[in-house]
Amino acid sequence: MAIDYSESVLAKPVRKKRRNRVRSKRTRSIHRMKLDLDAIARTEVFERDGNKCIHCPNSDRSIQWAHVLSRRHLCLRWEADNAMTLCAGCHLFWHHEPAMAVDWFIKNFGERWERIRRIHLVNPKISVRELWLERCARSSSDL
Repeated sequence: MAIDYSESVLAKPVRKKRRNRVRSKRTRSIHRMKLDLDAIARTEVFERDGNKCIHCPNSDRSIQWAHVLSRRHLCLRWEADNAMTLCAGCHLFWHHEPAMAVDWFIKNFGERWERIRRIHLVNPKISVRELWLERCARSSSDL
């Protein structure tokens, strides 16, 4: 039986149409810079970890770029100590069992954890543009 909302006190909610969000050129360029920085950091971490999962050293599975503390913290997003290489299964474990995962990380990578924690506590302001100029200039000079 369908509910008749026509004479009811409980009016049917009206949905607003979503407008396409127009981003400014500056916002689009910062977004592109973040993607470039992500690619550079991902490559560095994969090379450091030997292109295999650091949790279950299985090189047969596809690997993913994972973070100890969330990527939303720009002061840590491109910090190599905060990133690691995990297979899909271990990455799921990381997100579904965060307490156990962080305990594992602290036990195996204590010094890295201390560096991450100190940076996170200070929470320095990051200029995406300046970092992009520094890292992209460095990566293009390596070629």
